[in-house]
Amino acid sequence: MNTPIIITPFDILATLLIITGFAALVFLIICLYRLFKILGKVNKFVDANSAPLTSSIKLLPEITENVSAVSKNMVGITESAGDIVNGLDEIAGTATLTDGGFLGTVTVIATLIQNIIQVVKNLTGKEE
Repeated sequence: MNTPIIITPFDILATLLIITGFAALVFLIICLYRLFKILGKVNKFVDANSAPLTSSIKLLPEITENVSAVSKNMVGITESAGDIVNGLDEIAGTATLTDGGFLGTVTVIATLIQNIIQVVKNLTGKEE
């Protein structure tokens, strides 16, 4: 009754292949479990933040219009600031008695005040 047990290299390789297959199956089950857990968290996050994101997206056109208006105002302000700087240069140049004297200085100051008023109008957006 003694039957010899014969182990061949094929049997060893088949056993290793079966053990490796089970290990891969367990690893796959663990990865799928973690993936489902992550997807559940992502789903909760999206559900919790969908309303704020939707309202923010609806505000984007208004925001772009405001940015456009601000950039147009900045162009006007920089032009007015350039006029003011030019007016200051004119004041410095006409302050002497030889370049127009008192009347030239008064004219430049009036122009400077007019430029300042224009800048204030541009900042407030009022035309009057």
